[in-house]
Amino acid sequence: MRAALFLLALAVAAKSAQLGCDLEDPETSKPAITILALGDWGGTLGKDNGDGGSCCRMYNGTVDTRSTRYQVDFYAQAYVGMLMGQSAAQLHPARILSHGDNFYWNGVGPADAKYRFEESFEKVYNAPSLLTVPWLNVAGNHDIGGANFMCGEADGQFRECDSLEELLKYMDIRFEAQAKYKSPNHDRWILRDHYYVERVTRGAVSVDVFNIDTNYADNHGALQVCCQCYGYAPKLGISTSVCGNPQPGELGCVGGNRTLFQACMDKISGWGEESLQRALHDVAASTATFKIINTHFSPHYHMNTTKMNQWYNVCENAGVTAWFNGHTHAFNHDISSWGTHFFQNGGGGGIITETSPTINNTQVKTQWFAPGTPYGFLELSFSHDWLKVQFATFD
Repeated sequence: MRAALFLLALAVAAKSAQLGCDLEDPETSKPAITILALGDWGGTLGKDNGDGGSCCRMYNGTVDTRSTRYQVDFYAQAYVGMLMGQSAAQLHPARILSHGDNFYWNGVGPADAKYRFEESFEKVYNAPSLLTVPWLNVAGNHDIGGANFMCGEADGQFRECDSLEELLKYMDIRFEAQAKYKSPNHDRWILRDHYYVERVTRGAVSVDVFNIDTNYADNHGALQVCCQCYGYAPKLGISTSVCGNPQPGELGCVGGNRTLFQACMDKISGWGEESLQRALHDVAASTATFKIINTHFSPHYHMNTTKMNQWYNVCENAGVTAWFNGHTHAFNHDISSWGTHFFQNGGGGGIITETSPTINNTQVKTQWFAPGTPYGFLELSFSHDWLKVQFATFD
């Protein structure tokens, strides 16, 4: 089923009102542009052979395949894909925003990228209504290594890096394994770089989508990726319980090698800083009707105060209409005091969902969150005066 849960009057409506213009009725205005948005969707394979993987970790080895909840979790990505096909048949979206964590648990390498794309992407989002729609992608923490070894050619074969130089090389190789993929369906997969901008225009309405890398975030971001704890802990015979919060210098963090850890952190931080600096300029210079950020992490749920305020500054001073992210496997809608709307959209079916946290930090407060543990995606409809956002779910 599809539920319209929130309706937004954003920056364009406010400017029109200031100019004394009459606003369209948001319920009856015809959208010029529609876009779908999806996060954290690329589940592990092997479920049909009994490996619940990323979909079903909550069952802790005691899987009851007869339970209703298991059936929901097990098939979540496929159900969301089917629902997206139905939505696209009605809305004819111009783009699909993907917020990262495209391939659990550890991303892809050169040797398995083609297979994973076929199984986790092409065969899932295969409705005729989806085949010609370009996907605007960003990388999440699981795409650049998750929390396992970084070097090697394929998931399940990733290994300890032999040197600092090899580590840095494979950090690029892992990203490029997704960035260089060419979809047989109208070349619909787009991941041009760690930062890139896409403009969509229909008539007098335009949307600039700023696709940014925020993997330097502090909540299960760069630190977990660079510690590679789920690789080192088994290798060194220590419990993976330390992997929830590994620290530099500990055996669970690159075997205690601070040099490798810091080199990895510096590289990921460089991606984030480049996104910040380019966005500072590009968002302010944008003349689009709507300015949208597509990324994996949220400023206030996943970043420290310094990074959060830096991105708040971009959003406020450059006039960002809305920020869309995944990472937390839940759905909510937060509103800032200056007018930017923040959407957490991380329940795309690749991993089991959770109930969203809420925020009230004097600058941003939660307007809505999805109760329970649903799966789904967002439908964005842009008209001259309005951006309407709907939450689509099957459970």
